[in-house]
Amino acid sequence: MTKYLRELFSPMQSAGSIIDLPLTEDTSISLVWCPPSKFTMGSPEYKHNSAVSNEIPHQVVLTHGFWIAQTPITQNIWEIVMGRKFRSTGQVDDAQLPVEGVSWNTAIIFCEKLSQLLRNNQILSSSAKISLPTEAQWEYACRSGTQTPWYFGTEKIKLDEYAWYQTNSEDRVHPVGLKKPNSWGIYDLYGNVAEWCLDDIHMYDAVEVVDPCYVTTGDSQLKIVRGGSYSDQADICRSASRKSVLIDNAFVEETGVRIVCVYVDTHTH
Repeated sequence: MTKYLRELFSPMQSAGSIIDLPLTEDTSISLVWCPPSKFTMGSPEYKHNSAVSNEIPHQVVLTHGFWIAQTPITQNIWEIVMGRKFRSTGQVDDAQLPVEGVSWNTAIIFCEKLSQLLRNNQILSSSAKISLPTEAQWEYACRSGTQTPWYFGTEKIKLDEYAWYQTNSEDRVHPVGLKKPNSWGIYDLYGNVAEWCLDDIHMYDAVEVVDPCYVTTGDSQLKIVRGGSYSDQADICRSASRKSVLIDNAFVEETGVRIVCVYVDTHTH
């Protein structure tokens, strides 16, 4: 499949295009294309509803398209890549449950191992890699061209159709892909498990930024998670909602992993 790599990152592809990256004969990861674009990140309506405490609207330019997983990483996928289940869920058939309670460092190790597996199987070349999304990539993919609090609009009551959250989750994770997706065909962006991003905790400014990824040179102990989880209220499960979690997830919050496949410019250093 590496011969398709050039087309894989063609900016001419339509948003919502899907590819499947095979892991075994009967298991693959489905990815959704997010083309390069400019969008408004943040929300004017909410300023102090999260641990990060600001969502100042600002323009973001993403100069490269990327592929994002159609669902969070499941126990089944995790076991294939890492050689074991993340942890027992206590549920009889947990193969399609998202992994829950992952630390940021462990999520990074998963991405590195998945990259290597796909390269070993000649599915990806060295010009592409698997990563966690940046916070901007995550929100852009979630919004899928919308500017409303939720990608389905402004009516909070409709969240029940799209997410497992405090009102309907029975305080537990559910198999991925059972609720409605956004307009690009991406599932479980709200609720179920909160999804790690690459970024450290940081405050927004009302200025345009290009390909932002806020990683300090120091030893940051707080990273961003997005989308809320099964234990969160609807206001936390929004496109712009932000939360910070300790990098080692010391309090075992409901964190999961949604990967992206990104282009790597091997000619720059």
